Amino acid sequence: ADRVFPVLFIAAAIPKCAGCGEHIYDRFILKVLDRAWHSKCLTCSDCMAPLSDKCFSKGDNVYCKDDFFKRFGTKCASCDKGIPPTEVVRRAQENVYHLDCFACLMCARQLNTGDEFYLMEDRKLVCKTDYEAAKAREYEMDSSNKRPRTTITAKQLEALKRAYNESNKPARHVREQLSAETGLDMRVVQVWFQNRRAKEKRLKKDAGRQRW
Repeated sequence: ADRVFPVLFIAAAIPKCAGCGEHIYDRFILKVLDRAWHSKCLTCSDCMAPLSDKCFSKGDNVYCKDDFFKRFGTKCASCDKGIPPTEVVRRAQENVYHLDCFACLMCARQLNTGDEFYLMEDRKLVCKTDYEAAKAREYEMDSSNKRPRTTITAKQLEALKRAYNESNKPARHVREQLSAETGLDMRVVQVWFQNRRAKEKRLKKDAGRQRW
């Protein structure tokens, strides 16, 4: 005699799709990550393209080849985005770049084979022309900011020492008088007194060490 099974028992034996959660009544069942899928539900987690040929997984998600390597493959040293294995790349030492990212940071010109460039600490690239121009500007700014060294004559030094013996921290009006008397800039007078006090303090400290 034919055996009749309860409907619930039959339904329990039919796998559920990991994508939509519905039972799968298709003739063919796709199995990925030990889970069953409708063929229409097995799609890339990023681009939603159907995965009929092959797929890649990470955690509970499945991806097409390109999206998997964009997320988890080699990262571009400039934009920090993944590089698909089929894409042509550029290299600088151990760093890998997209072709579009292999460009000068300053002028945005794409660098080609044979071009000279500088690899910066943040892995950005600067072409030789822009790098050397920036260094030249930096040197000019440093040179313009340097103060010319002032030479103090014996007569000026005598006036400064005389004032120092009266007070090693003269008031502003005294410094102004010294500036007018010696012809030295107010800033030069102020720095001389600062240096003199520092020297005297250092000599006293050294003398104390010698006594001990």
